Amino acid sequence: MTLFYSDPGFQRHQTGDHPECPIRVAVLEQHLQRTGLLQRVSRCPAVAAADADLLLVHTQDHLQELRRFAAAGGGRIEADTVLSPESTDVAWQAAGTAIDAARRVLAGEDRTAFCAIRPPGHHALPSSPMGFCLLGNAAAAAAAAIHRWGL
Repeated sequence: MTLFYSDPGFQRHQTGDHPECPIRVAVLEQHLQRTGLLQRVSRCPAVAAADADLLLVHTQDHLQELRRFAAAGGGRIEADTVLSPESTDVAWQAAGTAIDAARRVLAGEDRTAFCAIRPPGHHALPSSPMGFCLLGNAAAAAAAAIHRWGL
């Protein structure tokens, strides 16, 4: 059975009319429910990342700037990326969820995991957000696998 990570809290990353919006995960879950696939996975909740995990792939300045920008009310932080006041909490959950999925697969709890998380995290750079992404979720999971679990 595949580990399936999703959480209603990911809807708190509000992006207005931006293409990366809350409906993306909702539509996925509706499709999985309608096709019966949701009953064939092991549901897993979101897990927040610790700053120590994120500092394996991001600068301290980047983490502080994301928090500052969100605390100031959010907005467009770069050409393609939007933050809302709750986006940093949600982004930390998305990254932590990816890390937890890697941990559980490496521990042999299951062979596969799917993370229906947002904001996405495959374009962010070590010192800046980019392409809808605030944090490098995939990079954080890979770094944890290497540095914490000896992969």
